[in-house]
Amino acid sequence: MEKCKKTLRIKKEILNAILHEARRSEIEICGLLFGIVVKEGFNVLSYALIRNIENSPISFKMDPREMFNEIIKHRNESMDVVGLFHSHMLSIVPSVKDLYYMKLWNVPWLIVDRNGNFSAYLIEDNEVCLVKVLIIE
Repeated sequence: MEKCKKTLRIKKEILNAILHEARRSEIEICGLLFGIVVKEGFNVLSYALIRNIENSPISFKMDPREMFNEIIKHRNESMDVVGLFHSHMLSIVPSVKDLYYMKLWNVPWLIVDRNGNFSAYLIEDNEVCLVKVLIIE
């Protein structure tokens, strides 16, 4: 898989919180990453865990009302959606369903597993690419 041109910069405390939620959950967790888009990529400044209304260990669907409320709240703080995150039980590779929705939400998709592994993906030039994740202390 090709490497993306853009990077995802995320605060260590945010990534650790997401990984912690994935470890303790029996279903896929999901949520939004908020921050600013810069020339080099996406800077994550905040996140919101969103309820998985599918309540499933193999699939997710974010609660649309929670999504809307979080997007409005963060827009009022001058932040945009700069990524999505969700967990898989055993893998950090996008599923077929993930790949379909990545075309609709063209921001990095951070996928984590229950073992503390993570990777991020993006569609660039109609191809899925691996996003370099830079962890900020």
